[in-house]
Amino acid sequence: MRLVTFADTHGYDITVPDGDVVVCAGDFCPQGSMIDCIRFINWFNALPHKHKVLISGNHDVWMEKNKEVGVSAIMPPGIHYLLDSGVTIEGYKFWGSPYQPEFCNWAFNLPRGEELKKHWDLISRDTQILITHGPQYGVLDECPEYDSRGVLKRVGCKDLANAIAEIKPLLHICGHVHYGYGNDFKNNTHFINASICTESYLPQNKPYVVDLIGSSVTIIK
Repeated sequence: MRLVTFADTHGYDITVPDGDVVVCAGDFCPQGSMIDCIRFINWFNALPHKHKVLISGNHDVWMEKNKEVGVSAIMPPGIHYLLDSGVTIEGYKFWGSPYQPEFCNWAFNLPRGEELKKHWDLISRDTQILITHGPQYGVLDECPEYDSRGVLKRVGCKDLANAIAEIKPLLHICGHVHYGYGNDFKNNTHFINASICTESYLPQNKPYVVDLIGSSVTIIK
């Protein structure tokens, strides 16, 4: 199975490579209005990939405010929209969650600690492909300190890191931290930060392509 993934397009249309499954890990909106959301969803739904998996991010404000009723009204049946939920595609078990540690009072923000941990406790323990908007602590989560030039800090979630260490998914996909774009391998899990936009909000990064054969994961940048 070939999986293509991206995050943090922030309203830009991008070129998406061919594949069987396309995954967006949130922040598809520039500011998060209903029009922003509908425009992206229509674009995403028109992609030729057989399976489409979507989560929201902190910029996708309308998606949080209307998660109880409104989102289902605009979501086409061909998109698997994951909100602390899972889906099985071609034998692989996906799980998606948009939540991340508090940041500038945007959408799907929760305080670090128990409030955020309870969402990670919901992740199905047989998940093979985990999609969260934010990264775990310590992997692809560095970003510049805005008040200290040249200093980087880690902003990922430690409780998410603990959950991933326990579940050991084949693949963890995230975005959110634009500076962290890249891939890594740790404790038998492949990690991808698929942020398309740079720190300057320019769409200069490319989607990742991943080939999955059984438990074998091959990342193609």
